[in-house]
Amino acid sequence: MSLHPNAPVDAQPPGHRGTYAVTVPVTGDDGYVVTRWLRRPGETVRENEPLVEVEAAKTVLDVLAPASGVLHRIHVGEGATAAPGERLGTVVLPGPGDLPWN
Repeated sequence: MSLHPNAPVDAQPPGHRGTYAVTVPVTGDDGYVVTRWLRRPGETVRENEPLVEVEAAKTVLDVLAPASGVLHRIHVGEGATAAPGERLGTVVLPGPGDLPWN
């Protein structure tokens, strides 16, 4: 199962078009363990591509990139537990011409 909340974040780094939070899905489980990040900070991501795997009970979910851009920061590392709705990472949307597919 794949989920992404596509949640924009208010604070934006200078010169960027936007910043999006990568958050834990809210599915009724109490918490998730981050099992694997599929990208590292500084790598480009495309909207809706799997970005991080999380596990709750016997369910493994792919959390999708909320937007195309660059994974700016990982807030919750592999092996750590995160609550539903908690920010796992941040995707930054660089300015025009900064991404290889522009």
